[in-house]
Parts: sequence; C-alpha cells; structure tokens
Amino acid sequence: MNAASKSTVGKNEDGSPRPAPVKPEAGAVSPSAPAPTHTPDVKPMADPSLQESGDSGSDKAAQAAPTPAQGDSHTPGRVVLDLDPAQISRAITELAKAPTILLLRHGETPANKGGLIRGWTDPALDEDGRKAAEILGEALKGAPIAALYSSDLQRASETADIIGKAVGVKNATDRAFRPWNLGNWQGKPAEDTLDQVLDMERTDRDRAAPGGESFNDFLERYIPRLREAQEQAEKNPDKFVVVVTHLRNLRAADAWMTAGSTGLKLDIETLLDEDEIGPGGFEVLAAEMEDEGWRTMDRFEQEGQTAEQKTETEEKAADLRRWRDKALKALKAGRSPGVKFTSTAIDPEVGRLIAERLNTATTSADVRWAFGGTHVGADDK
Repeated sequence: MNAASKSTVGKNEDGSPRPAPVKPEAGAVSPSAPAPTHTPDVKPMADPSLQESGDSGSDKAAQAAPTPAQGDSHTPGRVVLDLDPAQISRAITELAKAPTILLLRHGETPANKGGLIRGWTDPALDEDGRKAAEILGEALKGAPIAALYSSDLQRASETADIIGKAVGVKNATDRAFRPWNLGNWQGKPAEDTLDQVLDMERTDRDRAAPGGESFNDFLERYIPRLREAQEQAEKNPDKFVVVVTHLRNLRAADAWMTAGSTGLKLDIETLLDEDEIGPGGFEVLAAEMEDEGWRTMDRFEQEGQTAEQKTETEEKAADLRRWRDKALKALKAGRSPGVKFTSTAIDPEVGRLIAERLNTATTSADVRWAFGGTHVGADDK
C-alpha cells in the first residue's frame, strides 16, 4: 500500500498500564464476520507479512472503509505496532479522509527512561528515540504532507527533522508546541509531584508550578496554535499536517476535542486518563464530515517485540500463508479448498473459523476472505 493514498478512513507511557489493542492480532479472524454472498470487499489483516507491500491506493479505495459508528468517538482505539515501517505506513494510509492531523509524540530520551519530568528541559533523543523517528519517517515516505511542525525542544525538533529528511519536507519549529512548563519540578522524578500536577490540572489551573507556568498558561499558548493547524488541514483536506510535540500536548488535544473544541474547555476524564501514548507514538486527529467537528480517530504506538514474540509472529504468518496457498492450489485444481492443515502456531479457535470458511468457499476471493486478507498468492494471479 502506498502511503501517498488518502482515500479511506479508519479511526492512536511512561510505564503506565495500557489496554489491550483493539485491532485483531496478526492472523486473527473475527467470529462475527458474515459469510460473503458475492465477491467480498475485504480489509487487510493486521499482520504486514500477510500482505503485499505494493498495494496501490486504488486497491485501498476499493476496500470497505470503517465508519464512525464502529467505535465511540470519545474512546478512540489503540493499535500497538511492532517497529515496522510498512505496517505503520499501512495504518496511516487507512486513516485519511477529510482534514487530518498526525499529532506525534517525540522519540524516547534518557529522561523518559528515568521517569523524570521533562517539561521544558531539553534532553536529546537516545538511540531508541532516533530509531523510532526513522521508522516514522520511513512510514510517511510518499505521503502527501502539507506541513511539518514541532516544538523547538530538541527531542521534538530532532524527531521532526529525521522525519522531514525522509519525506522531503522541512520542519518548522514553534514554541507554542512546547509542553507544560513545570519549572522547578522538571528534571526530578515524576512520582514526587504527580499528585500536585494532577490537582492543578483538575481544579487549580491558574496556579503556576514553582518557577513555571499554570496549566491555563499552557493551554492559552498551545490550543490556539493547534486550532491554526486544524485550519491549515481544513484548507488541505487531501494532505496531512504533521505535528511533533509532547505527551501533555497529546492529552490536552484529545480532551479539548472531546469537550467540543470550544475555548479552553477540556473533558477532565479524558485529560486525566492514565492511558498514555509512548514516545514515538501518535494520535490521528480528523475533522468529521458534515461539520461535526474534530475528534481523535485513533492512537498508535510503536512497541518492539521480544525475539521470542517476533519468532512466534513470523511462524504464525508463515503457516497462514502456507495454508492459504494450499487452499488456493486445491481450488485451482478443481478440488475443495477445505484442505486439512495442522499448525501449532495458529490459535485453535482461529484455525477452526478459517476451516469453516474454507469448507464453503467457491472462489479465490472466498479463500482470501477466509484468512481475512487481500494478499494474492503466486498461484492466484
């Protein structure tokens, strides 16, 4: 799939708990999916190894697009992505209808790993942070980008510069995209002042942090600039506006849009949600059709797999490919595609569902639908 396509829409921690991903595990098949009555429109599987990397934008446009009715607009889903540019590219490409902002959190720094309050301190990216930025840049290659912005703190600007070099767009830094200035608390363990920070967000927004600014000061600086980015996206609905910023900015954007994007009003529950997007993750902000306003469509994270997890994922993907190709060969030879296949890597329930679908399949499209993907095997061209 080409990241330059903007034809369809979907709706993406410092150590805090995160919910289970809302998108299916690689190779998973939805038990509730109805059987096709004609050549079906099918969506790609979450596992990039089951898809061709060269899917075109027109192919994607022909696939069924998710609608807002599929999820609560105030509880966007989270998709945990392995460190794979092709997978991130596919995810981004699926997210573009109407004005769209990709609101990215900068890559990781030593201060993130140390659990320190960053604020306006200026640590540089570490090796993991640079790697995450390079992956995002690779994923965005070819994407139609109207503008690339970041805060002027080096962890954000370096992330944006790496992305900009990959996509051929110059980054423009802006102090308005800085996070909340927590003054004397910065550089110290977050747990030491967490309760005070939360109280200031919740009930005392005009009180300044010692040596820093109040939460309302932060909002008065940041929200108008975010609105300008929205307006720029509205003028360029076929392109992305990319903003690299900080955790508090992502939270504030989500809470502001959940509350209706008026003034500085925030939805407190959303603001104080302990669920965080880790360094190198991003939110997709999109304007609803028919003037229904902006909202967070989805949240995405980069999360590396252990060597053991990656091996398991690869084994599962390989077995699914082998099973699919065996079924396609049987169909091409005039036999039933409901061939027997044994795998210890494929979840038994998933295997049962695939087998049921294959037993009723009569076309190659039905076989691909049985596996939940659109990959065309060598024997099915």
